[in-house]
Amino acid sequence: MALAMCRVIIAENLHDTAFVAKYCEGFDGFREHLRENGYTPEWAAPICGIEAETITRLAREFATTKPAMSACFKGPGYTTNSADASRTIYLLDAIKSGPMVELANAGRERVAAKLAAAAQQGVPGLMIDAASRSGADS
Repeated sequence: MALAMCRVIIAENLHDTAFVAKYCEGFDGFREHLRENGYTPEWAAPICGIEAETITRLAREFATTKPAMSACFKGPGYTTNSADASRTIYLLDAIKSGPMVELANAGRERVAAKLAAAAQQGVPGLMIDAASRSGADS
């Protein structure tokens, strides 16, 4: 299913081309691999028991929802091909422009907003100087 989702995202140009060009080595080969091996939603549907239209919709939703990230833990992690399955699931993140970057930025914005609100109410913010970050006391 993840391969089929990757194929939809790439075929419909829903991937982040700038991010992929800068950070994803071997993307052209991956795109060709998906095409040459027929990894379509129609291919995946009977394997995973999910209709091709649903796989296509999920791929589009995943690619256009920000921030969003895929995760691979218990389900695929406990199968005989878990390493390959996990790698494929995380490829969704790679072609989507590094969701961890998006999530980190979203978190940083929330923290900054909370600190600004606290400062307006007279609550002191968290201050860390270079000496305390490096472990030096003086």
